[in-house]
Amino acid sequence: MFKKAFARPLTKALEEYEVFMRDDLGNKLTSTKTTAARLTQFFLGYDGSLEDLDEAECARRYDTLRNHTTVQGKRIADTTHLNTLAQVKTFLTWCTKKGWLKANPAANIEGKGRYRHGKPQLRVDEARKWMATALKVANHGQTEGEKEGALKAILTLVLGLRESEVLNRQVRDVDDGGRLLWIADTKTEAGRRTLEVPKQIVPLLLRQVGNRQAMDPLFAYRTRGIGRKWVQRICRRAGVMVVGAQSMRGLHATLAVKAGITSHAVASALGHTSFSTTARSYAKPEAVAGAKQQQAMTVLAPPVPANENADEHQDDEKLHNFPHNFSPFSAAASKGRLAN
Repeated sequence: MFKKAFARPLTKALEEYEVFMRDDLGNKLTSTKTTAARLTQFFLGYDGSLEDLDEAECARRYDTLRNHTTVQGKRIADTTHLNTLAQVKTFLTWCTKKGWLKANPAANIEGKGRYRHGKPQLRVDEARKWMATALKVANHGQTEGEKEGALKAILTLVLGLRESEVLNRQVRDVDDGGRLLWIADTKTEAGRRTLEVPKQIVPLLLRQVGNRQAMDPLFAYRTRGIGRKWVQRICRRAGVMVVGAQSMRGLHATLAVKAGITSHAVASALGHTSFSTTARSYAKPEAVAGAKQQQAMTVLAPPVPANENADEHQDDEKLHNFPHNFSPFSAAASKGRLAN
């Protein structure tokens, strides 16, 4: 039976939950801080005890969050308030398991709106203009900061990296003369991977390594959001639609699927456990549909003698064992389209 030993302040419960996420769950510091900040914002101004928190109060606070207007005068995105509500429910469920609550007061609150999967992506011609501009800045930027910023932006597209995966790299992650990049510290097991670096990017990575020590950060400027800012700066310089770093990651998936790279290889390159995540939130539906049509045509085509399939089999085996053999702009570069 639930016993009310004392009135626990909500702020104290939030502090203990942050420690739980960090120490017991092993969440990354940035993820822990982001969740803690969202929970703090949700309960901002509540001065009652945790045990006095009821469904009406939680529902009122969710409505306030959902109707919040940003400094740009826009309503908060559905995905943002739905994610926050989910985090609130998880926190209060934890409080219930700790014996601090009889039941989760937010359990029956239904989120409104819908999650938005995927972000706007550049067209292929726009992406080529973007890449040409990015390479020009990375090679001939006026300052080292500009060159470094452009390289961060490039890695989100050609390797499909998350912004955090770019910023967290150490010098030792650049391996085999710059031809390999190790991603060892990520939020999922599937995210731990080794990527082949397109040859056009190898000199840029080696220059970035310079004389730094193995355990030193690869990039000097690692403020959260700086990768997104550089992607957007290059969009403006190239005169194309302004998109973010996550959009570039999605464009990488779309171009890979269109190029005929196998679904498991695309998912592995992005650090996804399965292709369903890639298809839902990254690769454009038409690219996935086109790949399926091509697969169907392959099945219906007359069988090819085994000896003629030898090279094809070898290529697919390479993709399976080495999840990233794809650069969406390697062909364009070889034709001089990306020359500075």
